[in-house]
Amino acid sequence: MKLSLAAASSFVAASVAASLPEAFTLVAQGGHTVLTDGTNAVISHNVSDTLPILILHGANGGATYTRQGSPPTAWQNLYVIAGADKPIGLTIPHSGALPDNAKTSGFAMTDDGWLTFEGEQAFAPTTEVDEHQNIVYLGANNGGYQQAPIWVKECRGC
Repeated sequence: MKLSLAAASSFVAASVAASLPEAFTLVAQGGHTVLTDGTNAVISHNVSDTLPILILHGANGGATYTRQGSPPTAWQNLYVIAGADKPIGLTIPHSGALPDNAKTSGFAMTDDGWLTFEGEQAFAPTTEVDEHQNIVYLGANNGGYQQAPIWVKECRGC
């Protein structure tokens, strides 16, 4: 039985992907816990930042977020824009509306704990060094971004 290079690559990617934990946070380079402004996944460089930690719940290749104190029906889906270098986004609470080409499933992690989307570790912080940096999914050609892995940290009791 012969396997094409593409088939072999798909098999390898599938074999090293693990399901996301039931509850987890994300940690960016430098040990920065990923926060949210309610719309995007962000890295803060301000130690006194009051943005909430992005605590996600994984199921079936997707991830959801519900802001603390919000009703359970106010969850938001994590999404990326396929074919574009755009920030990781969150849907509007109480809405399933998505931008064009947005995908909410395909998230997983490697066996050693790194976040993937459709088998790729294709994430980077925005290049603007500001108080907050969005985390970009590199779905096109990296747009000059420096790829950086995002670690999945299981959150027990979340």
